[in-house]
Amino acid sequence: MTEKKLDEGIKTCQKSIAFIHNQKIYINQFIEKQIQQLIQLLQDKQINLQSQLDKYLKKKLEYYTEMEKFLLTMKKNCDFKPYQQPEVYEDDKIMDFSNLKIINEEIQKFGRRITGKKSHIDIPRVRQIKENIMNEQPEPNYDFITPNDAQLFYKLGQKFVFPKHRRIFAQIRANDFRFGFYYDCDLQQGYNNADCYIYTLLNFQNTLPMKIFPIQAQRKYAIYLQGNRLGFGKDGKDLLIDFDNLSKSSSELGQSYAVVSEIDPQILAGKKTNWTFQELNLFYL
Repeated sequence: MTEKKLDEGIKTCQKSIAFIHNQKIYINQFIEKQIQQLIQLLQDKQINLQSQLDKYLKKKLEYYTEMEKFLLTMKKNCDFKPYQQPEVYEDDKIMDFSNLKIINEEIQKFGRRITGKKSHIDIPRVRQIKENIMNEQPEPNYDFITPNDAQLFYKLGQKFVFPKHRRIFAQIRANDFRFGFYYDCDLQQGYNNADCYIYTLLNFQNTLPMKIFPIQAQRKYAIYLQGNRLGFGKDGKDLLIDFDNLSKSSSELGQSYAVVSEIDPQILAGKKTNWTFQELNLFYL
């Protein structure tokens, strides 16, 4: 066993770990989307069945209302000519009416179709899941990037001073794309091994919101601080925010933060550098 072979094995493990992290994200997004579609299907069916029921019961209500008026008029005028006695409409007889039987049977058939053994969702290969996500136009999910206990302390245009708080969350909009980062550590100058991630919320590849974590072997390069330059990854290559000169900010994922091959390394802002910042909000938690 040579050192080169060991390095190849380590690289394979690192690549696999990164893929597993992203695979979990993609499959969770796929499952969530399928459940949402199923919920929508059930809601549509509910509205349809309720509409059928309302129409039928409205006719019955009109019939008995008119019949009551007719009989009251007969009684008032002492008119006792023969008439067809209306059938009593009671709970124990409700299913005797043919229209409601049809509705009930439709509900039962629909229920069997949803819960039957043949009614299941086949999870396609991960590549197909990713292709489906890439082809969609998702709406931004702002809950994904707004922790409940977040307190705003910096906005774009203000004088920047690095916070003393250890848990920091950022919301960024640049080139009309939304992304940001989170870290939890007592930040020091140089490299910091931290609990952290970069995220993309709205990007040119139209992926669903996605968190991007550092490769395990690269965690010692998780966060890089030099003056007011905050970087993620070795030499800050994965994401760099220069608070002294925002025009020097940049991003090219895949150095120390794991992304699958289908994700463009410049997905965050659409290009490596020369961004136009529209928002930059920092929160402490």
